[in-house]
Amino acid sequence: MKKTITLLAAVGIVSGASTSIVSCSFMGDKDKGKTTDPKTKDIEVSQVLLKKEVQDLLNNQIFNSKEDAIKVIENKKDWDFKGLETIKASIYGSNKESINIKAKLKNGYVWMKATSGEFSVSIGIDNTVKLKQISEEISKAYFDDIDSAKTNIINKFEEVNGIKTVEIIEQTKMKSQFSFEVELTYEGNITGPKKQSVIINLKNNLATDVYAVNESVSKNNKKYNNKLEAERYIISSLKAINGVSNASVSWDQYAPLRYTTKISYDESAYGPKTQEGSIVLRKNLASSINSIKNKLEAVEYKNSVDPKANFINELDKLEGIDKVEFIWVNEDTYEYKINLTYNNDYFGPSSISGTLTKYKSAQFEEIQTQQIDMRLGSSIIVDVKGKNLESKNLQATSSDASVKVSYSDQKLTITSSKNDNFETVIKLWDTQQSDESVEFKTIVVPKPELATTINSEYGWYLNREKVEEIWTRNFDNNKNDNFEYVTQLTGIEGNVEDYIDISLKHDGEDQQKFYFRYKFKKMLPVEANIQIGLKINNQVVASFKLKLWDETNISTKINSILEEIKEKNVYKDQQIDELKNKVISEVNNIEGVNNSIFEWTNKDDFEYKISITYEVGYTGSFVYTNKGTKYLPAEFKEASDITYDMRKPEQNTYKVYGKNLKGKSFGIKMNNNDVQTEIIDGIGVENDLEFLTIKVVSSKIIDNTRIKINIYEIDDESKEVEIYANIEAFPYIPLPSWEMNKYNRLRLEINQVRTLRFIVKNFNPEKDILNVYQDDEKETNIKTIQQPILVNDKTGEFELKLEGKAVNGYIPSWTVISIDINNKTKLKVVTQVSEKTGWGAGPGWTWNSEGITLL
Repeated sequence: MKKTITLLAAVGIVSGASTSIVSCSFMGDKDKGKTTDPKTKDIEVSQVLLKKEVQDLLNNQIFNSKEDAIKVIENKKDWDFKGLETIKASIYGSNKESINIKAKLKNGYVWMKATSGEFSVSIGIDNTVKLKQISEEISKAYFDDIDSAKTNIINKFEEVNGIKTVEIIEQTKMKSQFSFEVELTYEGNITGPKKQSVIINLKNNLATDVYAVNESVSKNNKKYNNKLEAERYIISSLKAINGVSNASVSWDQYAPLRYTTKISYDESAYGPKTQEGSIVLRKNLASSINSIKNKLEAVEYKNSVDPKANFINELDKLEGIDKVEFIWVNEDTYEYKINLTYNNDYFGPSSISGTLTKYKSAQFEEIQTQQIDMRLGSSIIVDVKGKNLESKNLQATSSDASVKVSYSDQKLTITSSKNDNFETVIKLWDTQQSDESVEFKTIVVPKPELATTINSEYGWYLNREKVEEIWTRNFDNNKNDNFEYVTQLTGIEGNVEDYIDISLKHDGEDQQKFYFRYKFKKMLPVEANIQIGLKINNQVVASFKLKLWDETNISTKINSILEEIKEKNVYKDQQIDELKNKVISEVNNIEGVNNSIFEWTNKDDFEYKISITYEVGYTGSFVYTNKGTKYLPAEFKEASDITYDMRKPEQNTYKVYGKNLKGKSFGIKMNNNDVQTEIIDGIGVENDLEFLTIKVVSSKIIDNTRIKINIYEIDDESKEVEIYANIEAFPYIPLPSWEMNKYNRLRLEINQVRTLRFIVKNFNPEKDILNVYQDDEKETNIKTIQQPILVNDKTGEFELKLEGKAVNGYIPSWTVISIDINNKTKLKVVTQVSEKTGWGAGPGWTWNSEGITLL
């Protein structure tokens, strides 16, 4: 069977290396080459001799590898060994120092016993060349860092056949390269350099260079004409970096001026794979410049000064142009060239050129008198004929401001805004040569029109005819003018004629005057509308609605007036004509009443009827009946006493009952002028009795008082009623006679109770609340305050008890106390504590009450 051999490659060459010979084994097929002819005797040969010859061949040479040795063996043709037909060598087994030989004999030769023609031979290997090749390969590669380079060197060297150990003992930096000294040991008879020099290249980090390119895209306000220009700049700048192999740019679809750059590197460099940024585009002025060029080239010029000024003036107006240089290429033929420079934010053509047209004056043919017939339209178009009219700045005017004239493309458009009979003079001239002009008259013939302002809506009442006068202007029967109306019924099915009669008549004397008559003959449903259109010469000039107006029924108002006369007025027998005149006057003053006729139906009882005729738009009953109120003396029911509490001034009205009070005037007499009363609200009815209301307007009463009020009929003062009113005045405190000290203060003693008495006038325990309190928030000299006690409800006398004390050991001390009635302060007094005892009059005492304040 065959054996495999692992062959180690050699690395580098060191001068003075020696070689060694190692043994090889051979195994072959014993019967290989044996003849099959029984009559012929085979010649036995020994493989020992062949092995010796092969080994001698190998011993005379040093090989870089087993492969080199195999080639030498297989390429040799002149073997001394007899009977050899072929010889094959191969790597076999794990022995690093041998190769396998397999020989084949010619016919008639056989191997001696115990041999087969297969054996191994030793070779001498020198790794110098191999190691040099590996070193050169490594020096052509690039590494991310030193550690990865060292690892690569060790791995590559250890793969070489026969190397036992690899150690990097020294390194030297040379720019972006490093030189390593590698120390080597070998196995067995394998030889090679003990030290091998290896140069490695580190990859260049291009992050800074790439970043600098990305920054330069927009640095110093750099701008671009278009995205393609920017893209070319970015890609060319990146590719100019040594180590960048390729670059591409993609644009953001949502932010069109933002880009992403993809970058790839060769084996010598590394860096960011993408970069992002944005650009700013310059504004392209080409379109604006071309517009100016076309506009100014369309002008005819009288001299060579104007075009230069015009071009410079127009181009200077464009933002972004820094300089305009106008050059005549040929001033005689008006051939020009303009050089343009731009600021950083704009771009456009570096120059424009062309040929201008020299001016030729316009010449006009005569234009005959023109006519605007307003019946046909307010405008006419007049052809203008002549020479050199193209591209001229021609101006047209009218002598009448109501006629507007415009010129375009050798046509005049003349428009009249005034519908009247007049004439105007039209003038057309060349603005560049004012003496070149043409004039002609234009006559305006008016059309008929409405002179009357038509409202949006007209209306009238059922079965009543209405006539509206309508005036026109310029209407002329001789010109076959016609004026007519059209109708339309909307909102319901039917015909206008079912509901209304309409006519439009021409006045016999004034042909500008017309009469529009209409009369509703049937109620028009609420949802229906009648639309009228007025047409002059088949053109609608106005439209309006005809509405059926509802008549206002004033029967209720008339009845109300008659009832009011009856309720509020009384008449004696000798005043009967006053009643009649009152009724006629009041009714005739009602809006919508045209006239009235008064008749007595029962004069003794003041009964009457009144017949009414109404104005247009009003309706109601035609006859009304009513009666006047006869005078009867007033009768008062005996009145109960009334009470007016000044504490509650809003409760100030009182009813006085009686009979026959309506229609009469009453007065009030009182026995006290401090109370003011009046009668209010007229006469009312309650429980079959009439009543009038009196109101207490004001009262200046100080103490509770009973007064008498007389209400009487002014026409008969004997008819009266007497009422007694109890006026309850506000409670108040008269000045009490309390003993005071020389400082006008109420004297208290320490730990002694002083009893004080005071009167509250008009006090009502059921209505009034009395309270005593101290004013000071600081510590007081009052030890106790006993709330006042009413000791006499008839006189309103109260008893108040106070007990004094010292304040922080300070004597005398004082405090203000107040007495309130119904939350209103009525009395204030200052108290002072003293160590004196007794109440007799002595030095420093006074008996007046000046220290008391009444409010």
